[in-house]
Amino acid sequence: MINYLKKFHRITQFILLSVVTLTTYNNCSQPMHSIGGSSDSFSQQAAFKCVDRKLTSKTKNYMMSHQQYMNTIQDLFGTGALTAASAPISTFGSDINDPDTHERLSSIVSSQAIAYYDAASAIANYVISNTTRTANVFGACANLTTPTASCIDTYLSTFATRIYRRPLTTNEINFVKTTLMATSGAYKENLKAVLTYHLASPVFLWLLELGSANASGNRLTLTPHEVATRLSYMITDSTPDNALLASAASGLILTPIELQSQVKRLLQTLRGKQKVKNNYLRWALADQAKDVSALPAPLLNGVQTTGLQQAMINEADLFVDHILFSANGSLNELLTSKLSFATHTGLASIYGHAPMTTTPVTMTDRRQGLLLRAPALTDDSTTSSIIRRGVHFLNRVLCTDIPFPTVEIVNSRNIHPLTPQELLTMSNRAAVAYQTNDVLCMSCHNKINPVGFVFEGFDTLGRMRSQELKFDAMGVLSGSVPVNTSTIIPMPSGNDLSVNDAYDMVTQLAQSDELATCVTRNSYRFFYEKKESIEDDCQLQDSFDLVKD
Repeated sequence: MINYLKKFHRITQFILLSVVTLTTYNNCSQPMHSIGGSSDSFSQQAAFKCVDRKLTSKTKNYMMSHQQYMNTIQDLFGTGALTAASAPISTFGSDINDPDTHERLSSIVSSQAIAYYDAASAIANYVISNTTRTANVFGACANLTTPTASCIDTYLSTFATRIYRRPLTTNEINFVKTTLMATSGAYKENLKAVLTYHLASPVFLWLLELGSANASGNRLTLTPHEVATRLSYMITDSTPDNALLASAASGLILTPIELQSQVKRLLQTLRGKQKVKNNYLRWALADQAKDVSALPAPLLNGVQTTGLQQAMINEADLFVDHILFSANGSLNELLTSKLSFATHTGLASIYGHAPMTTTPVTMTDRRQGLLLRAPALTDDSTTSSIIRRGVHFLNRVLCTDIPFPTVEIVNSRNIHPLTPQELLTMSNRAAVAYQTNDVLCMSCHNKINPVGFVFEGFDTLGRMRSQELKFDAMGVLSGSVPVNTSTIIPMPSGNDLSVNDAYDMVTQLAQSDELATCVTRNSYRFFYEKKESIEDDCQLQDSFDLVKD
C-alpha cells in the first residue's frame, strides 16, 4: 500500500491511510447537533506521537453542507432539479466553518427547516412533471394509466435507497405504504408526496452515523452503508454512487482491499480531484483574491484588471492540478515549481512573462510555488497589510496560533500614532515596527512581523517590487521608499530562519518539518471537518512520513 501511495496523489496520503480505521469511530455520546470541540491539537508540535493505533478521535453527525446538498441533488436528479429549486435553496442559511480548522460551527436551525421542505417539494414537482424523469425515479410503471401496486415497491427498494444512502427499514417502508400512499389523491400526487417526504427527511439531510448492533462501550462499528457514505462525502462531497452502494450492499466495502480500491476510484473522479485541489488552494489562501480594479493608476501601471480577480484564482487551480495530477509531484514541487499558467494579460504582466499559449511558462524572477502566487497577496488598498499577511500565513501555513489582540494591546499601539506626513516618508515596514514595538504587542508581533516583512517584496497586486509607492489620503502618488525584506523568522522548533526574501523563506520551509506537519493537519481538518486530537496522531504520523518522503 505504501508504494501505491507514493505513486498516487503523493501529498494527499492521509485519505488512503485513514481507511484502516474508517469502520470505527468513538461515540461521543453527544446529540447529533452538537458542535463541541475536540481535544487539544498541539498546534505547534513539529512531530506526531503515535501511541495506540486503535485510537480515533470523536466523530460528529453533521447535516450536509450546502455544497454537498447541491452536489447530491445534481447527482440524483440532474442540474435541472437545482434550477427548479433555486428559489428555496437561495434562502438556506450560510454554512459556518472555522477558517483554520474547517470545523462546522453551526447547522440547520428551525427557521431554515421550511426552506429545505420547499426545496424538496420543488424537486419532487420537477420530477413528477415530466414522464422521463418520473420513470427514472419511480420506474416506467409510474406513467401507466393504472399503475400496479408493485410500482412503489420498486422505488422503495431502488431509488429510495439512493436517497437514504442505505436500504429502508421495514417501518420506513410501511409508513410510505400505509400513510403517504393511502391518500385519496391522484397517483402521481401521492408519488410527489413520497419524494418530498424523503428529500425533507433528516435521514437524507443529515450524514448520520448510528453504528451497528455489535457496539461495545463507547466505540461504535459503522455499517457498510455508513462507511460508504462517509467515504463518498469525505472525498467527493456528494452521495455514494451506484458502485459504492453495491459494494456496501455486498459488505465488501469493509474489506481493506475493496476499501482502498473504492478510495482510489473516487479520488480519480472530477469531484474527487477538485476537492483534493481545494484542500491545498485553501491552505495556501489561493482560493480567493481581492478586487484590485479600483487601485490608483500609478500603482496599476497599465495592468489589465478586467477579469483579473478570477484569473488569479483560475491560474492557481491550474497550477495545483498540474502538480498533483499531471506531474504527480511532491509537496516540495508544489511549493517550489516556477511554472505559470497565466493566460490573462494582466496576470502574466504581474508574473513578469508573456501570456501562456499552449504550454506553461517558467517564471524567471524570485517567485515560486503555490504560496507566492498572487491571490493571497492581493489587497484593495495601496498599502500592503504586513500584519494580515503575517497572521494568515502563520495561522494557515504553519499552524501557529495567533490570538486576537486584547484591548490593552490595541491601546498600546495607539499611544503614539504616526502622522499622515510621517507615514508618507517612511516604509510600511518601519511604520509597523514602530507601532508594534511595545512589549505587550511584541509577545505576538515578534512572530507576525518578520513573516509580514518578507512579503513586502510584493505590492497589493501581488507584483514583485523593490520600491514601495507612497500614496496620500486622496490616492495621489507622493513618492517611493526602498523595500527591505530580509529578516529572521522564529520557528516553533527553535531553528529560526534567516531569510533575504519570501523566495528564500519558502525554499527553506519547503524542507521543514513544521510546514509538512501543518499540511498534514490541514488536510485532516479539511476532509474531516474537525480539528485533530491526540487520538489521531498515528494516522497523522503515517501521513506526515509520506508527505516528507
